[in-house]
Amino acid sequence: MAFIEIIGIMGSGKTSLAKMFNEKAGFNALIEKEEDLKRLFFFREYIGDMHKHGFEGSLNMLSFHLNRTLEALSKHPEGSTSVTDAGLLVQYAYAKPYNTPENAELLTAVIREAYKKMPPVDLRIVITLPSDIHAQRIKNRGRDWEQGVKPKDLEEMTALITEAIEKLGGNVPTLYLDASKLDWVNSEKDKKAIIGMVNKKLAAPKR
Repeated sequence: MAFIEIIGIMGSGKTSLAKMFNEKAGFNALIEKEEDLKRLFFFREYIGDMHKHGFEGSLNMLSFHLNRTLEALSKHPEGSTSVTDAGLLVQYAYAKPYNTPENAELLTAVIREAYKKMPPVDLRIVITLPSDIHAQRIKNRGRDWEQGVKPKDLEEMTALITEAIEKLGGNVPTLYLDASKLDWVNSEKDKKAIIGMVNKKLAAPKR
């Protein structure tokens, strides 16, 4: 089994990319659903006051993503390629601003342990996007709890994604995709190019 994780903050195009891989490359896609998030215990409290409930909310989200990933992977055929739209590294970026340094270190340790429970990541795809375009996309998709996010917030979270990769990423092959230059929703040419890049990365000898 090959395992790919897509890394990017809210509204960057993770889910649409995972769906594209499923439809065009036959990868088994693990898709995060908005309704599943809303049903999570403590979700509303966490989103309502992330500074007050940062630690327990972060643990809740991390556990959800880990369990969801493990359950889905257990059902995928041996030898298949699986791709998740919710890499665990993203939880570091979401959690760090809303936790004390001590709690942030605890959560970092939990993320490390969570990765040990999963198959090794064969490829990490990191989505980048200019903050002004990114903010408009978030506004357009209309999730109520995301509407207060500003370009500055997105810049800070993007920097934390980079920090998370440096701190927790390990020696994993990485592919960066600029969502302002590649259209994996509407362009067949771009879809083919991205799949080609991914297959090339997966076929490269492991270091």
